[in-house]
Amino acid sequence: MHPVIASTIAPVRLVHMHPSLDSNGCTSRRLSMSYLDRAGHDVKRLFAMSEFDDRDRTACYDAFQLVRRRPMDVTRRIEFFTHGLATHRPEVRQRGEHAMRQDVLARRYNLTERQVMAVGVVLDQGGLTIADVQRPCPGTPRRTLQRDFRGLVEKGVLERRGQTNRVDFQLARVAG
Repeated sequence: MHPVIASTIAPVRLVHMHPSLDSNGCTSRRLSMSYLDRAGHDVKRLFAMSEFDDRDRTACYDAFQLVRRRPMDVTRRIEFFTHGLATHRPEVRQRGEHAMRQDVLARRYNLTERQVMAVGVVLDQGGLTIADVQRPCPGTPRRTLQRDFRGLVEKGVLERRGQTNRVDFQLARVAG
């Protein structure tokens, strides 16, 4: 059986054998991802089916409930799951490309952990401010973050835009 089909049917069987309102969602998604992982599809680090399920929770539940109304007719669930995989594919590819670029830049320029995080935000959002990095680093003084950014600009990783309080940063053309 194809791993995508197996990864779709396994959670349906789990929910059918063990109906529960609390824990089946997370458990069934993990079971599904483990089928794909065992078949050599390394999706765990970049893809979370829960992200797709959360976008349309009603359709997700309906796909499972239809199996209960039509015992073991998993057609709708397979359609929902494969649509989720296909929809997420461009997003997964972009995340993978960003992760690789972030890693290459971190190694090439010997970046600190905070600088790597800042580069990741720039890759995801296209730009950032010091405030964007202050939120995930609440104990880090603003001056330290400013030095981190100054180092990224001096190394040619980021370019500074704006003046004084309206400064933001983007990936430098050379680093991109």
